[in-house]
Amino acid sequence: MNPPARALYVPPCPNLGPEPASGPDATSFYGVILGAFLVVALLGLWIIRRRLHSRRRKKVSQAAFSPLVPDSASPRERILGFADAIRAGLTGRFGPEFDARTTEEIIADPRLLEALGPERLERLASFFALANRIKFAVEPEEIVLADDALEAWGVFVNDVVTTLSAETLNRASPG
Repeated sequence: MNPPARALYVPPCPNLGPEPASGPDATSFYGVILGAFLVVALLGLWIIRRRLHSRRRKKVSQAAFSPLVPDSASPRERILGFADAIRAGLTGRFGPEFDARTTEEIIADPRLLEALGPERLERLASFFALANRIKFAVEPEEIVLADDALEAWGVFVNDVVTTLSAETLNRASPG
């Protein structure tokens, strides 16, 4: 009789998975996809930055060229509105830290002297003194201002705000 036949044992082949992409077509395709993604991402960041920058410019220019306070407001409201407009111009020009400063700290800042000059800075100090007297007066009616004085202060405030805003726009524009 014949000896039993031995079965040949063949081990299973490992599954190597899909073949890797090879050749110049695959790597250039992935490079193009990565490059396009980077270009789109950088373009998006640039657009967002420009929009934010234009909003800042628009705020500053609106503060400078919009009517500061309506003529129908009371003299007290007009002076306080003028003071708020100057503070907004200072904040736009020098940054948000000017919102928290007192009048004395604002007037003592050397950047303001450089921006406005000594004469306008002295007049600004007088205006802030008047605005503080009006703002903190026990009896607001005790301070009386003539219409021509209000008009003169309005012209001065508009000049200061326009100067501060123009410098902000010049400083922010490239070139």
